Amino acid sequence: MLLLNFPVSASPAPVGYDIIPVSCYDRMPDDSDLLTIITPTYAISADYEPSDLVLLPEYVGYAVTLSNDIYVREALAVPLQTMIAEMQSLGMRPSVVSAYRSFDHQNFVWQHWYREYGERAREISAIPGTSEHQLGTTVDFGSPEHSHKFFTTFYLTREGSWLIENAHDYGFVLSYPDEESPLIQYEYEPWHYRFVGVELATYLRSSNQTLLQYQHDTLSIPCTPARVVPKNVR
Repeated sequence: MLLLNFPVSASPAPVGYDIIPVSCYDRMPDDSDLLTIITPTYAISADYEPSDLVLLPEYVGYAVTLSNDIYVREALAVPLQTMIAEMQSLGMRPSVVSAYRSFDHQNFVWQHWYREYGERAREISAIPGTSEHQLGTTVDFGSPEHSHKFFTTFYLTREGSWLIENAHDYGFVLSYPDEESPLIQYEYEPWHYRFVGVELATYLRSSNQTLLQYQHDTLSIPCTPARVVPKNVR
């Protein structure tokens, strides 16, 4: 069992939010650990940024990212490059819609969804500091068959269907699958894949476990949970 200890000290709250207490928001993940648990309960510091970020277009090309400003951790750059090349060889045209997001970037995303949906935004977007994207090991995929980003019907596209069946062979797992689990606090996200390495990804598939179930069963509580309260709805 992995034992983790983190200091308790003050840290900034997401814009529009108060944090009571603050310990989880001071957690600085170890870059060598691909299994850092991050959920609406267990946040990480606003100051955390992976030390080994690389530009993804240099690995998969601008035609895939449609942006020169998309970064991922170095550990998954080549596996992702290999997986996308395989998909392209089969006639697919996957895109990478989003990858690493800083705390500030996630705050921008969160504020958009909160203005749009209010408290329901918690089911479809991560409060800043609680997003797997800040780890730099998560990728959101897109397909030319789907005109909109982040729709659950992505799994019906050729790219989405292929990823469900094959992503584990390259070390990627679906973070938020479509199944009943009290641990999963977000709606189904068939486009959202996290890199954990081939060995674990293959094990999770063969044992029919979600990543969050595995983390819950094998990792110790990483920090004192912070209760995040919207200022305007308290």
